[in-house]
Amino acid sequence: MFTHDPFLALITDRRIVMKNGAVAAVLEPGEREREIIGTVSGVDTFLFALRERIRCGEVIGTAETEPVPVKKSGVPA
Repeated sequence: MFTHDPFLALITDRRIVMKNGAVAAVLEPGEREREIIGTVSGVDTFLFALRERIRCGEVIGTAETEPVPVKKSGVPA
């Protein structure tokens, strides 16, 4: 798969980094990166829902649009 979407790239088994038309690196996620994917997924879901509410003309700032607290470890509280 080819993508410019960083979230989609993050959930793959390996990422190929291209620079100036050549392969610059092939990255395979480590255990810590796999753990972080859950947090990134939650943020992505929240932002998608928020964008949809804005597109529908809803007021932002209600309890439903408040972000989920995240601990320093990168895992939702």
